[in-house]
Amino acid sequence: MLAFQNSGNFSVHAAHLRGRVGNPSIAVGELSLSDDTGRVTASGVTILLRPIEFRLLRFLMSNPERVHTRTELLEQAWGRKVFVGERTVDVHIRRLRASLQPFGMDGWIRTAHTRGYLFSTQY
Repeated sequence: MLAFQNSGNFSVHAAHLRGRVGNPSIAVGELSLSDDTGRVTASGVTILLRPIEFRLLRFLMSNPERVHTRTELLEQAWGRKVFVGERTVDVHIRRLRASLQPFGMDGWIRTAHTRGYLFSTQY
């Protein structure tokens, strides 16, 4: 497994399976996400997420410490050909935070008022 260190506690891992590179997994502290398995774990416990919340979390964790607009999040999680309102993002962010709350990680997804959302473990 190769580890690529980003700033702070963020690391991205690429798994090598039978000579080919698998999809990246992302680990931040006790929170990890794997594209290979579609699994998110917090403190060793699997968190069940809807596909949209999984894609939102993957994008936010892959691009930490940066504000992402609702439009940008819509494109990343839903794609460009789906037409939903920007406030739909708020509903899914709320669900994602609720899933992370039992592990004290809900505050890692922050609101940048009037601008969007960001992923940060810095308080």
